[in-house]
Amino acid sequence: MYLARYTLQGQSRFAIRETFEREGRFVSRELFDLGADPEQYIVYPGGNAFYIDDEVKDVLNGQGVDPDNDALESVFWPFVDARIRHALRGFRHRGRGKARRTRISSEELHFIRDRLHNVDKRRLNYLRIGHLDQTQMNEIPDAFYRQLVFKSRDELEQHFMSLEWELSPREFSSYVYSFLNLRRFFYEIYAGKMPQGLDEDKLERFFIQTVCDLNADPAFWGPELPGNRLHPYLIRYVIMFFDYPFAPSTFLQDMLNEYVSRRQHRSQQIWQEKTSGMREASRAFGVSEQELRSMDRTEVTRLYRRTIQKLHPDKGGEHEDFIRLTKAYKSVLRHKPSS
Repeated sequence: MYLARYTLQGQSRFAIRETFEREGRFVSRELFDLGADPEQYIVYPGGNAFYIDDEVKDVLNGQGVDPDNDALESVFWPFVDARIRHALRGFRHRGRGKARRTRISSEELHFIRDRLHNVDKRRLNYLRIGHLDQTQMNEIPDAFYRQLVFKSRDELEQHFMSLEWELSPREFSSYVYSFLNLRRFFYEIYAGKMPQGLDEDKLERFFIQTVCDLNADPAFWGPELPGNRLHPYLIRYVIMFFDYPFAPSTFLQDMLNEYVSRRQHRSQQIWQEKTSGMREASRAFGVSEQELRSMDRTEVTRLYRRTIQKLHPDKGGEHEDFIRLTKAYKSVLRHKPSS
């Protein structure tokens, strides 16, 4: 059982609907039309208490549905007085975490892998993770999509509509671009991060093509496949895409920041290598760091040749000392300018 919102003659209306299984497919049916003001069915006896009018339960029972109080209150929760919602919010969430932590069942896993449409997966990815480029979608655990299982197309769309309220209008076009996977039509390197830079006419053409294909996709709609007209659930995405342009991209600035960061890191790494290398070389050559820094490449080479005569294994020196001196010599030369 879920709350559905729809538009009739330009006015928002609400209904209680449920998903049920028919011939192995999940479909929806309407149980109770709540009209434009569902709050009329909420009764406040006093304090922070509320309950749902018996008329609702009677109608549902007449449809063969006997919901528990928690399920019914969840449907009406968005319309409960804001002060009472605030007072009761903590109590409503108690004991729910344990249920969410149960292991995913084989039936849920089958639904997610074999029946859940990729458009639904990509929508949830963007809305919950913010993935614009979804080329790595297969790396997301199956359990992440658990909230989408065993729902009819109507219930899924109502679920996504509620999640989309969290989007800023600046994100609308990016959201649609992402979950429709429009980047697959482009080979530009920035297609996954900066759709603003793509050919606008080409992008709009592929968007229209993809929406029309989705409108006719039986794998997406199931038994609730629409007719020749574009379904209202898809019309909202046409509005998002055409009425809300892409926000300015930070892609180029992010690339510049990353480049500067890498250069700074490398400079710091070189400085550390140079400092530690000079310290080790000073010990190996038996001279001070200051002396070693003041030498040019020719003088360092002379010092190396003189010192190596004493440390070479053929002259009775230790093999480890010979290797350490040679490494120190190469390290010092790397940081000396060529003449």
